[in-house]
Amino acid sequence: MAKQRGATNPRSSIGTWYPTTDAHRVPLSEAIEDVANSWVVLRDPAGELTASRCGNIEFSRAEENPATSSRSPDSDGLPIICWLPAAPASSLGSGDFLGDHSVQTGYVAGSMANGIASVELVAALAKEGCLSFYGSAGQSPEVVNTALRRLKETVPGLPWGCNLIHSPHEPTTEDAISRILVREDVACVEASAYLDITAPLVRLRLQGLSQDDSGQPFARIRVMAKASRLEVARRFLSPAPPAIVDELLKSGEITPQQAQWARSKPLCDDLTAEADSGGHTDNRPMTTLVPAFQRLRDEIAHDLPSAASVKIGAAGGLGTPDAIAAAFALGADYVVIGSVHQACVESGSSDPVRQMLAEVGPADVIMAPAADMFELGVHLQVLRRGTLFGPRAKRLLELYRNHDSIDEIPPADRDRLEQEFFRMSLDDVWQLTQRFF
Repeated sequence: MAKQRGATNPRSSIGTWYPTTDAHRVPLSEAIEDVANSWVVLRDPAGELTASRCGNIEFSRAEENPATSSRSPDSDGLPIICWLPAAPASSLGSGDFLGDHSVQTGYVAGSMANGIASVELVAALAKEGCLSFYGSAGQSPEVVNTALRRLKETVPGLPWGCNLIHSPHEPTTEDAISRILVREDVACVEASAYLDITAPLVRLRLQGLSQDDSGQPFARIRVMAKASRLEVARRFLSPAPPAIVDELLKSGEITPQQAQWARSKPLCDDLTAEADSGGHTDNRPMTTLVPAFQRLRDEIAHDLPSAASVKIGAAGGLGTPDAIAAAFALGADYVVIGSVHQACVESGSSDPVRQMLAEVGPADVIMAPAADMFELGVHLQVLRRGTLFGPRAKRLLELYRNHDSIDEIPPADRDRLEQEFFRMSLDDVWQLTQRFF
């Protein structure tokens, strides 16, 4: 490794620091870790860098040598090399994002299906000033409606939202939940797993637009979209498809004014670049995805000026403070944290799952067929360590593709499914499936 080069100009400083009775110096490494406070960085007589929060400071003019300042430094005076400003959590990301959502930080808790992002988890985060989303995917409209009303009662006036997931095989559920979100006037909706734009999503977006006192449209219900592909991101950064808008107008679902606003507004207010995340993912690297989304937004804004205000967030693989810091260093306006919250006591998960997640490492995951898009062959990222879900799900998809019916499954495979996979007969599994759908 090459030797680190020292300072080339030992006189370079911005002033002089003088100790006081309450002043003390600490190693520079300690000051760098203390992001909540401001520090001055000093050079001691031996040339080592230290830092202090207290003391008397005399700054130099640009053309002045500190040694010739109005107060000559004595043996205790040390040159100030630089200033380390405080970097509280509220300083990370976009300040406009904080104002848009009335939150204290750009730390967003993403939705997790089947109520794993539970009412209790959402409420706890809302009380800390963080935007969080209830996990409506896989839930019936009645359950979602009850959860939203509980949140309105538990954390009134605080930041929270709800997920709306693309459900190609259950379009009536997607439609019903989108109507509930508008009726309950949920302040923010996280739109996820969309490959194309649907009428329920467009209706929610346009019905959520209102007019302020100056006559300008604003989003009463904000939409935070998640995407991992540029073609999907482009759809969210663009106006709603005219054909869907026209159909909604013709059916009386939206007003003529909302239809007019649709031409000049993108479909989302915030767009999350979903990288190598748990659940539905394309395993994209964050270091390329976030900048690509930012460039795409800026490109679209040339023809659609309102798209310039869309904030670009980062998600996927953010399980540690270091990873979150890296996302903000990429220029993300906010970060979305998901799977790690399953380990929280407030989540809708279980203690065994929490323990498994607490022990997981970077390589302890696997791609497996998704239950909600099984027939399409869509895969998602799940836990591999301590579970057989991944390989068993892959085997189920293989059998589904290779045989036209349950009756065609070979006896040996059928026996294994009944004894090891389901621990019940396939006839019973079929009855449960019919009952569910």
